[in-house]
Amino acid sequence: MNILIVDDDEPTRDLLCIYLRSWGYECATAADGQSALEMVAQTDFDIVLSDWLMPGLQGPELVARIRGLHKARYTYIILCTIKGQSRHIVEGIEAGADDYVTKPFDRDVLKVRIQAGQRLISLQHSLEETNQRLEVGLKQARMTLNSMLPASTKGPLVDIAWIFRPSTYIGGDLFNVYHLDDERVSVYAFDVAGHGIASALFAVSLGNILRPRMAYTPRCFEMSTFGHDDLESPQKVAEFLNERFPFEPPTDTYFTLFYAVIDRGRETMDWVRAGHPPPVVLRENGLETLDSGEPPIGFFAEQRFTQHSTRLSKGDRLILYSDGITEAQSPQNELFGFGRLHALIGEHGRRPLSDFVSQVESTLFDHRKSHHFEDDLSFLVVHLI
Repeated sequence: MNILIVDDDEPTRDLLCIYLRSWGYECATAADGQSALEMVAQTDFDIVLSDWLMPGLQGPELVARIRGLHKARYTYIILCTIKGQSRHIVEGIEAGADDYVTKPFDRDVLKVRIQAGQRLISLQHSLEETNQRLEVGLKQARMTLNSMLPASTKGPLVDIAWIFRPSTYIGGDLFNVYHLDDERVSVYAFDVAGHGIASALFAVSLGNILRPRMAYTPRCFEMSTFGHDDLESPQKVAEFLNERFPFEPPTDTYFTLFYAVIDRGRETMDWVRAGHPPPVVLRENGLETLDSGEPPIGFFAEQRFTQHSTRLSKGDRLILYSDGITEAQSPQNELFGFGRLHALIGEHGRRPLSDFVSQVESTLFDHRKSHHFEDDLSFLVVHLI
């Protein structure tokens, strides 16, 4: 424990050093507030024990300046006041001091004040170590989640581009595109309710279920007895997930879903939408919003899902997004909204994919006036080639 003594009286500094060293602490000294401030800026002192009346910076001003350094490690500050000066105590605590002792010093009182500061600093160091371990774990979890995003942006049937920005290290949004065979592609996007670790773990589980183990077959149907035409049926996928993940204890977790199979030979896309924001199909002659659908997965145990079919041809673009896009708020609490998003797609949606998604991201930053978002963001563009 490293302690800085700040006092313009040399005998007082010497006496305090004798006390502190006899109690097992390391100590350094400063004769005035400015010198003390410079020492704190360069060295991590655990505790600063400062006199009130000194040349130059007075005790409360020194406290305020130390707090203004915004050091990564907290410094516990004890001010020394004259007995009976209660207004000094109030002023010092308001400036940012943690505790006080009165002069002339009572050796035993000073010792317990120092010990109280030591307990707090030790707790802070323990929290820092825990947070560092947690941060390492979150970074590894983020790498795992990122590994479940599309492995490539180009394929024989479609090209893709995307935005993926969890609100924290990890989040509950996920999407992917899989080439099933020479003519078919599966596409999904989902958004698990909530944020953080619980949502991310749930998202990883869902991503594993929806990843094909073999051609035509999502993992949830690997051992099924469905006929060939049912194996990749979006309706069957949604109903399986709804039965598998009911909204009930202990998790009380639900998620929105868009799941589709694009058949290039038939130029169609079969799809279901369960509470997910309505996807947009961009064609040469305008936009089509896919707004039919049912409630999110898990809401109702006996929910049946309707499978829809939409024409998709070469050059069309399917655009999926989470509600973190439309619900992004400006500093004036104005939502980005569907209107802005559709206008953005209409104006820039035909640009090269990388340019298009960059434009979407920069427009969101401009609207938000920040690169931090309160919700997870995902935005996926699938271009039929």
